[in-house]
Amino acid sequence: IKFLVDTYGPDKFAELLKTFKDGSTADKAFQTEYGFDQLGLENAWRASVGLAPRAASAASTATAAPTQDTRANPTTASKPKTPPAAAQPASSSSGGTSTIAIVIIVALAGILLAVIAGAVLVVR
Repeated sequence: IKFLVDTYGPDKFAELLKTFKDGSTADKAFQTEYGFDQLGLENAWRASVGLAPRAASAASTATAAPTQDTRANPTTASKPKTPPAAAQPASSSSGGTSTIAIVIIVALAGILLAVIAGAVLVVR
């Protein structure tokens, strides 16, 4: 959160939280507001602290094994598949957004905003 607020400003972070509130998945929210997904965020942060970028994992780029549907309908076999349910994070919505991750992000954002507000009061 500190990296995002320090780098892109609190207004942009507020827009990110609004995008989450509107039901967006994490990758879609980051892509909409910042122009990168979660891996892009991690790599931007890593670059800011002098670390090498992390490569996309094989699990995130792999496709699922053919299902009965794709064997029966070969025209859909060439389309990218989502990973099997066991490989996907737990989710409370069909969009794949983890409720726990959102709660943590919102809680940390609240703490950060409280700290910033306190600092402003101390400076005044």
